[in-house]
Amino acid sequence: MRRRLGGMMALVFAFALSLNTVSAADDIVIHGLVSQGFLKTTDNNYLNESKDGSSEFNEYILNFQKNMDDKLRVGVQLISRDLGKEGNNNVKVDWGYGDYRVNDNFGVRLGRVKVPFGMYNQYRDIDMLRTPVLLPTSIYMEDYRTFLTAFNGGSLYGSIPLKKGSIDLEMVVGGADIDPDAGVVKEVVGNLNRKFEAGATAKLYGGLAANPLTAPLVPVVKAQGAKVAHVGDPERDTSSRICNSSKIVWNTPVEGLKIGGTHSDVDTQTHELMIFQPVIAKAPVNLTTFMPAFTTQVESNLRFKVDIGSFEYNINKFTFAGEYMAAHQTLSYTFTTTPEIASTTSGQVSMTSVGSYLQAVYRHNDRHEWALCRAELFSDKNNKISTESHKDTSASFRYNITGDWSVKLEYHWFDGTGQLQYEMNPQGVERKWNMVAFKTSYNF
Repeated sequence: MRRRLGGMMALVFAFALSLNTVSAADDIVIHGLVSQGFLKTTDNNYLNESKDGSSEFNEYILNFQKNMDDKLRVGVQLISRDLGKEGNNNVKVDWGYGDYRVNDNFGVRLGRVKVPFGMYNQYRDIDMLRTPVLLPTSIYMEDYRTFLTAFNGGSLYGSIPLKKGSIDLEMVVGGADIDPDAGVVKEVVGNLNRKFEAGATAKLYGGLAANPLTAPLVPVVKAQGAKVAHVGDPERDTSSRICNSSKIVWNTPVEGLKIGGTHSDVDTQTHELMIFQPVIAKAPVNLTTFMPAFTTQVESNLRFKVDIGSFEYNINKFTFAGEYMAAHQTLSYTFTTTPEIASTTSGQVSMTSVGSYLQAVYRHNDRHEWALCRAELFSDKNNKISTESHKDTSASFRYNITGDWSVKLEYHWFDGTGQLQYEMNPQGVERKWNMVAFKTSYNF
């Protein structure tokens, strides 16, 4: 199926290229991107099954734009991407909206509108605009892309001229389009399920011990590894409440220097129907059931408010950039199941994560570019020595074969496990590990 979808997208791109001259006559502008990458890590899987090396790292993008008149422009972008378990080359609407420019300083967009999150989120799918393969990993986490690509709603944007520079403003309001099979959704719910399994297992032992008829069995079932575990694939739905994101950027009077900030508030819900069953682990993968299964409903709400401060300074052949993020996360959850195993359980976990990076890019000429970046992310700002941190030092090289075709090579030195998913690393993780990334992209 994946090859078939890739072939279909290739035909679409070929068709679009053949229509380029005709489309120009009709004032329809067609652009696109074809990219293929490769990731290889030591010790841990990151983003995909990268320990063995993985080419599940590609993007096909096609967008159409047309000026309806002097004030109204419409456009839509289709994307097919694959990054491990993310995307799987399904074709989706990345963004699509009508853009009405009221005057030179103010406009309105309605539809599926790109989210301002940090300095670069709105341009993350334009690979030619950056030197590195990956945007700084402490801010632009690939597994959160499902939340932050675009909102279904609208935005107001404008520019205010000042005596010294100018101010750019934008506010987007709408609902987030969340993939229920996205890695971060599975990771959040998976952590809750494992917590529930541990509690249900403890109650199982307690119930057996409280019954005189079954109390003698407790040492036996413990020795055999009896536990409560989920069986089969869950039924999962995701949705969101009204979300918002806003941006302010000061284009300073210092040539090449801009300073800005964004605030994002994303409110998401997940409903999951799980089947749990007490089992005995007789082998690492073979489980034997010894009691009837029971159904559990899991309701979770993940809300995160993210504030990011940013700067970018272009001078001669250099670009210096840096950002600082504070992400306030609240996870509320409710388990409803049969009282024999575990009564309804509710809880809430709150945490503030902080992330930052500094990056320097050097463009030697039209063909050669280099970049160095140091990024840090702490899942809990109050526990920065925890292994849940993520420290990333990376070096990147880009070579432009033509003005539209580039190849990139990048190396990462990681310290910490804060961005590693349990689902990809069930056997455990190593604190220090490395990654090499390769990517080639063609724009038209």
